[in-house]
Amino acid sequence: MIQGTVTRAETTQESVTDLHHMRRLEDFRFLTGRAIYADDIKLKNLAFLGIVRSTYPHANIKSIDLSKARENPAFITAVTGEDLVKLGIGIIFENEMPGVKKTGRHHLAVSKVRYVGEPVVAFLCKDKYCVEDIADVIEVDYEPIPVVTSIED
Repeated sequence: MIQGTVTRAETTQESVTDLHHMRRLEDFRFLTGRAIYADDIKLKNLAFLGIVRSTYPHANIKSIDLSKARENPAFITAVTGEDLVKLGIGIIFENEMPGVKKTGRHHLAVSKVRYVGEPVVAFLCKDKYCVEDIADVIEVDYEPIPVVTSIED
């Protein structure tokens, strides 16, 4: 046993009782509503990130329409997987193991989605309450393709 560690067998009822009598200093601010949380901090020019994710397990991306999102005054900008490729932001999570096929993925789906929830569009807006509204109006046109169910596929 490492010196200074306490195992379950060494814990006595007396030492557990001592922990229950320790004075908690943080409770007052929580109980009185005076605690400060990360969401309470307001910074100038703060932007909120939203992600539109795939609703299909396997599909080709035919088109992405951002026109309705751009009409929202809180909308700042959006980026797709194709945009990232044009910017030179490539594949991440390369498999470097010898003898194993290299695998990788893009930050955002490029031309095809491979699982439900795969990120397709990332966008910024000025108001955290508009994130869902903007995500709802970004239209992604999918062409479903058969799912891959085995390693042979």
